[in-house]
Amino acid sequence: MDTVLKNLSLIDGTGREPIADAVIAVSEGKIVYAGSASGWKEADGESITLDLHGKFVLPGLIDAHVHLSGSGEADSQFYAPTGQMALKILSNAQKNLTAGITTVRDLGGWNELEFDVRRLIQRGEFAGPRMCLAGRFISITEAGADYYVGMYRVADGVDEVRKAVREQVKHGADVIKMGVTGAVLVESGVPGATHYNVDEMQALVDEAKKFGKPVAMHAHGIDGITKAVDAGVNTLEHGTYLYQDPNV
Repeated sequence: MDTVLKNLSLIDGTGREPIADAVIAVSEGKIVYAGSASGWKEADGESITLDLHGKFVLPGLIDAHVHLSGSGEADSQFYAPTGQMALKILSNAQKNLTAGITTVRDLGGWNELEFDVRRLIQRGEFAGPRMCLAGRFISITEAGADYYVGMYRVADGVDEVRKAVREQVKHGADVIKMGVTGAVLVESGVPGATHYNVDEMQALVDEAKKFGKPVAMHAHGIDGITKAVDAGVNTLEHGTYLYQDPNV
């Protein structure tokens, strides 16, 4: 049965002014009309009509960098036993949806549990947002791998980096996450220090693109940022020290 939302103000995401007295029509889970009531023609057949007088409707929001395995823990560590962690990931996914975020991009999950949660949401067993997943954070041998034991995939050297990318693709990753520099929340970490060598960065980017996967780089320090950009990564995550080189 179709659903028709009427008598609402619509923010359509194009940047134009809200549309007053708007209609949104949904059929078989898809929006078939969104606009002024004057342009809407009632379809034949039964439908559920909801009057949203005084309400505003806007497109679902997107959070492009989350870690569903974390809940703002005071010590910045995300650890939980397997069952509890799966429930935490699901709970955080649902909290995003409740807040109006209909798509999340998780750039570092936990023991592949996020893929299980996504499958359950896709099957309709639980409500949740669309989930774009990176799987594990590919990193050199460093302190973060012990601090976030379920999130990191340690890979040193070109061959191991390629293997790590293939593992994330195997699990169903939509994007590959690489740790180019140190991290802020890792005890004893040095955020500005460059971790991967240029040949390792290039190998990771080439391997990811072979499978059609974009690469997100975790990078605070300007040296790591510059080298990763030269290697062809797609997105920069953090970029704390970008101001040190205005030409990047």
